[in-house]
Amino acid sequence: EGLAYLNFCYLPMAPLEERAVDEPDPVTSAMRIAKKWKEDDLESTWIEPTKKKYDDTFHPELVPAGFQWHFAKVLKDAHPVATKLPSWLREESLQQVWEEMHRFVVLIYLSTRSPDTKHGNFVVLHMISSLWALENVCNVIDDEEITRSALEQFWAMGICLLGASAAGFPTPEMLKTASEEFSSNQVDAENFNWAPIVQRGCSEEEEHNIKLVRVCRVLWNRYGHWKGFSEAAKSFTITPNIGPEQTSFAE
Repeated sequence: EGLAYLNFCYLPMAPLEERAVDEPDPVTSAMRIAKKWKEDDLESTWIEPTKKKYDDTFHPELVPAGFQWHFAKVLKDAHPVATKLPSWLREESLQQVWEEMHRFVVLIYLSTRSPDTKHGNFVVLHMISSLWALENVCNVIDDEEITRSALEQFWAMGICLLGASAAGFPTPEMLKTASEEFSSNQVDAENFNWAPIVQRGCSEEEEHNIKLVRVCRVLWNRYGHWKGFSEAAKSFTITPNIGPEQTSFAE
């Protein structure tokens, strides 16, 4: 479901430029984009004009979906901040790219939580679940070049997704705070008790939360008990209004 949510129509993006920016990791790339977002006011110069550019003849099947319709417009007119790809996507091993991407989307989830309620962002939750789904699909295909291409498409899509969301791209301050609070050496004890989180997830009416728990728990076990995974797993989202007139993904 996570992958399907972001794969709702065939909509090729502008050509992606490999190794366009020499950077070592996703967080460095995101910090650059966050600064660019603010300095160039990409909300006003890219997102808003793009959303207004197309009427309901553009993918009319998506109009009732609200956010997905606007997101499709942004994908069609992707900005160079999305299409100029960082070098680490091609230069690191696939194993390392998968790990860094999983950690990165969770870090974005943590950085975009509601400061008051700590509810997770509904849109960003789909980045976590769709990346998980993409990895499983790529494992079945078992082709390195296809996997590299899929990861590049996912990265570019993610930049557009965050830009198109109601909250916009996370600020440099949000990313810095989350990166410091959940640095890679912040790990849970070996006997960390997942039972209360799993029980709470199973009793949730919002069905995305148990998916969040499932993915984060598997990744927690795989990647050294990083605290970011356990914290994200208990930062449940709430069901947003996803109608065409009033679409809100603030929490």
